[in-house]
Amino acid sequence: MTQAVKNVTPEPVTTAQVFRTVNCGDVRGQSFKFLLAVNGGVPIGEALQQASNLSDLAGDLALTAGGALTVSTEQYACAAHFLAECAKAITDACQAYTFAEVQS
Repeated sequence: MTQAVKNVTPEPVTTAQVFRTVNCGDVRGQSFKFLLAVNGGVPIGEALQQASNLSDLAGDLALTAGGALTVSTEQYACAAHFLAECAKAITDACQAYTFAEVQS
């Protein structure tokens, strides 16, 4: 007796549902607000590729900023820092999903 094989397509693994990160606000931490949110439902492979691209660009900007900070190179350093934070936010959103899957 043969059994029918079902063609089952697994659900794609996606980022966590709206992962908010990168706080900004009062220095003392009294009124933090989220500056960046990674939307849920993005395939993790695509999200991690974007994080890799942002990290690469942040590295290039950091190298351009060089050693001694001047007014012009400080802008590169700030942009590099922001892009690195964005890349980290995406990576954290992917990890939040995989951690939740392990816990369930």
